[in-house]
Amino acid sequence: MYAVISDIHANQEALEAVLEDIFDKGIKKIHCLGDIIGYGPNPNECCNLVRKYCKDVVIGNHDADMVRIFLKQLRNSDWSFRKWFKQKLNPVDTAKKFKGLLRGCAHPWAYNAIIQHEKMLKDKNKRWLANLPIEIEKDRTLFRHNSPGAEIYDLKRKERKREPAQFAGYIIHPGDYFEEEHETANIGGLEQSLLKEKHQGPAYYALFAMQYKGIDLAMMGHNHVASYIAQKKEGKIKRGNKHITIITHNMQKNSFFNSNETYELELDPDFMYILNPGSIGQPRDRDPRASYLTVHGETIVWHKIPYPVKKTMKKINEMNMMPSFGSRLRCGM
Repeated sequence: MYAVISDIHANQEALEAVLEDIFDKGIKKIHCLGDIIGYGPNPNECCNLVRKYCKDVVIGNHDADMVRIFLKQLRNSDWSFRKWFKQKLNPVDTAKKFKGLLRGCAHPWAYNAIIQHEKMLKDKNKRWLANLPIEIEKDRTLFRHNSPGAEIYDLKRKERKREPAQFAGYIIHPGDYFEEEHETANIGGLEQSLLKEKHQGPAYYALFAMQYKGIDLAMMGHNHVASYIAQKKEGKIKRGNKHITIITHNMQKNSFFNSNETYELELDPDFMYILNPGSIGQPRDRDPRASYLTVHGETIVWHKIPYPVKKTMKKINEMNMMPSFGSRLRCGM
């Protein structure tokens, strides 16, 4: 039994509420899928909590952006400082690569928050973030922040002399499924959304990468939407007709707020799955509650946890961060 959390984004109140809920359930093993910093008011506090309680942690794109700034400063510093830095217990690779995790330029507002966090973070937390792996594989399960097929998708686009796709690491984008009409199908009594055409490629390569590695289960964050994709293991993975189950859709039945606290999925041994726990610190599935999932053998449970949003919003405003970083927390957008 273990829990999976993701996209904390320096939201201490949300993280503390989720950790309390996890501990109340008697769960001791926690995996974190990255984006510990960015957007929120408490990067150090969130780093400290994740370092203390999470068994395995992978780096997210906001974490990587901060590390890239940090490493640039390190490379430009004088040799005596660099030599001192490498003698620490956690030496840092100053030529660290991030594969397909960083693509293009971050949004200016988000990047300003990253710069602010880089100045706030303690040295030990910078070193810790810089040493986080891109992915971890355990017991036929892959843990990573973005899509498991992002690198191969980029490679194929490069072969066709096309630019890397901004959406490749997400597989889905919240705006496509909450702000626009989309095709749905009722499968097994659940409303499932047909992936948009631009997301069919990333989904195909994600599932192909899993099949190639012999992985049954992939845990990813990044898009801040509690959801899953299921695909038959038999035969060759094909493009098209991929469906995604958006947990909030099914829990809410398309209403804005919902009273359900959990959503349960029984894994079918004939299928492979891409699971997203949703976001703790900045949900974008129209549900303002912090979201995470637990794994109990073959049973996956998504949990929605309320927390004092107004307290986090007040901190964001007091730090003169973008007001929208706080206001969006109120409605989960």
